[in-house]
Amino acid sequence: MRRGARFGLILLLSAIGAAGPAVAGPIARPPLFAGTEPLDITLTLPLQTLLRERMKRPTVEAVLVVTGADGAPVTLDVDVKTRGHDRLANCRIPPLRIDFKRRQVEGTVFAGQNKLKLVNPCRPHSAYLRYLELEYLAYRVFEHVTQSAFRTRRVLMRYMDSEGNETSKTPAFLIEHVDHLAGRNGLSAVELPAVAPIDFDPRALTVMTVFQFVIGNTDWSATLPAEGQACCHNMEVLAPQGHLNGLVPVPFDFDQAGIVAATYAAPHEDLGLRSVRQRLYRGFCLGNPYIDEVIGDFLAARPAIERVLSEELSPAARAVASDYLDGSYKILRSDRQRQIFGRCRGG
Repeated sequence: MRRGARFGLILLLSAIGAAGPAVAGPIARPPLFAGTEPLDITLTLPLQTLLRERMKRPTVEAVLVVTGADGAPVTLDVDVKTRGHDRLANCRIPPLRIDFKRRQVEGTVFAGQNKLKLVNPCRPHSAYLRYLELEYLAYRVFEHVTQSAFRTRRVLMRYMDSEGNETSKTPAFLIEHVDHLAGRNGLSAVELPAVAPIDFDPRALTVMTVFQFVIGNTDWSATLPAEGQACCHNMEVLAPQGHLNGLVPVPFDFDQAGIVAATYAAPHEDLGLRSVRQRLYRGFCLGNPYIDEVIGDFLAARPAIERVLSEELSPAARAVASDYLDGSYKILRSDRQRQIFGRCRGG
């Protein structure tokens, strides 16, 4: 079930009860997410029209050229549209969605893909390039502690404006579609008006909330929607087949996180934080029996995360990320009782 679920149906299915989420075993990654080296992509499109009409979320035809495994170019016809909220309004090139034609992608690095989100630097300055790297890192951290995480792939995008011959080249990254994420975990993506904490799988909820603490992100809600949207804010919700409890929260959109430390980021005034660099555990007491187990997973994942830092980030981004993660891991190892157990939400 994808869209417009009624709250009465939530209550009905919650009353029926369900086991925890299905656990998917290791499966082969599709070609796009099998590697971590950046893909070289050229996207030719009516860029000025897209940017001028961005708030209307137009769909424009484009041509995508990617360098194939043999070094030869592969040309694909795609549709591109704008997406996002704050970044849609404020960024020079906003986040985009690229829609592929299935008959064209077979045998290419995009085999099996249909729709992908593309995250660009908000502005063409070195600080914003660093923000992009650090947001990419946040996705990679979550992927190392759970299978229920969006996969990503770095790209080097060259935009060719078919209306004005303007060319710009920038790092970016692609994000797996939510239906692919759900399918490989034996779950379904759902959109609901609101979710109660008790409807989540408690361990999955704990993994998500500890992760948000580690990266210093408070710009999310696992129970309530942002204005005018379905639940939940900066969160996809996955459900076991045919049930609306045992839900799995999957976070996205981390540009407000402390590990990114964007100059424009600010915590919500109700949280009483001075800056986004301050960590605040916003998890629920409901999941606390799993805290030690989940923290063990984060500690075990640290070597893999360090490899991402050393192999996939620039020195400038690596220095920022290492410093912030060192502080988070110090708390996980020695101060969890006060910083985590002692600050959970709800009874």
